[in-house]
Amino acid sequence: MRAPAPVASPALRRFVLRQSRLGMFTRCLILLVVLGALGTFCFTWYRDRFITQLRDLTDATPAIQPTRLSIEGDMRLFKKRWRDFSAAKPADEAVFDLTEDDLRSLLRSKTSLADRAELRLVRDHAEVAFTLPLGEVSFLAERFAGRYLNLSATMTPSLTEGIARVAISQAASGGKNLSEDRRKLLELACSAWIYNALVPQREVLARVKQVRIDNGVIYLRQ
Repeated sequence: MRAPAPVASPALRRFVLRQSRLGMFTRCLILLVVLGALGTFCFTWYRDRFITQLRDLTDATPAIQPTRLSIEGDMRLFKKRWRDFSAAKPADEAVFDLTEDDLRSLLRSKTSLADRAELRLVRDHAEVAFTLPLGEVSFLAERFAGRYLNLSATMTPSLTEGIARVAISQAASGGKNLSEDRRKLLELACSAWIYNALVPQREVLARVKQVRIDNGVIYLRQ
């Protein structure tokens, strides 16, 4: 094996000798500075890329105007029906039906975005749309004042061992269909939100054997 060739450049030789005289602390400090500069560059690049991609998906006008209605009476009746369903015995083969109004009421009770959302049950899936005013989102308000994220998606709900999820077959924003990666991210985000919202009811949902959509109603059958 040949010995490594000596450094021929005087400037490079001086640099190597200078580095060999540095202590461990100084070398670590230089390494941290280089890594910090590289991290700052990567963060800035990804942030600008994300903002550019997000701007391409936004609109200047909201697709859904804010409308918030009182839900106090609907929720009282809904909770009573759910208590009856929760207390049912296995031999009762109880069925709980969720209409579009029930789902809207649940959304309004769980999130402030419900007044900018629309939901319809069609055949075996749900068609959901909502408008997110980016001017009201922290860290985005200054850059996206007066811009709206108008999302629409076709979802199919499922229930496995008490865990509710949705599968999104199609999603669009800003008049453009989302890519496969973005559609999957939206599917994961929606499923995570539904999971967290229904954690207290997991024991009851675990007894549900069938979920189906028929004539604009979701049926849960024990």
